[in-house]
Amino acid sequence: QEVESMRQAFIANISHDFRSPLTSIRGFVQAMLDGVIPEEQYNKYLNIVFEETNRLSKLTNDILELTKMESGQEELHLVRFDINEMVRKLTLGFEQRAEEKKLNIQFKFLQEKLFVNADIDKIQRVIYNLVDNAVKFTQEGDSITIETSIVGKKAYVAVSDTGVGMDEESMRHVFERFHKGDKSRGLNKTGTGLGLAIV
Repeated sequence: QEVESMRQAFIANISHDFRSPLTSIRGFVQAMLDGVIPEEQYNKYLNIVFEETNRLSKLTNDILELTKMESGQEELHLVRFDINEMVRKLTLGFEQRAEEKKLNIQFKFLQEKLFVNADIDKIQRVIYNLVDNAVKFTQEGDSITIETSIVGKKAYVAVSDTGVGMDEESMRHVFERFHKGDKSRGLNKTGTGLGLAIV
């Protein structure tokens, strides 16, 4: 019964997240075909359609990746790399969004270089999702700190921020597929609710 109710919830969530962009795409294309949208405005609406198709692609890729991971089919390709350098480079991609919100992104590294043996693409995705969340759910003028440290023989990465935070109920479900806290639903309409499940 538990598996069946999880399956039904999963299908309901996927249906909801696919329906919204598909409805938007269909509506704009239909309006163009019917001549409701004048030709000079095509570019504007085609850009919206393009963004919605990107959203659908991301959702599909996230679901496929999560399914592979959960079924144990995901392979790890381990390489040695400097995780501090990776964090610095990855954060450059958030510069524009951070500047728009006047966010202060800072690094706290225990040492200049920190070499790890890991799957660089997977780790990059994890850290990207965490920083992306921090940028989404912080207000103008807030701070985001990315910290790396060593405990025993393991490297630890922490992403913290001075944003709205989460209540205890959301904390309990934060890594579940499609879970979005009320604050998240209100603040960000484009998230799939899969980012932290992948993390």
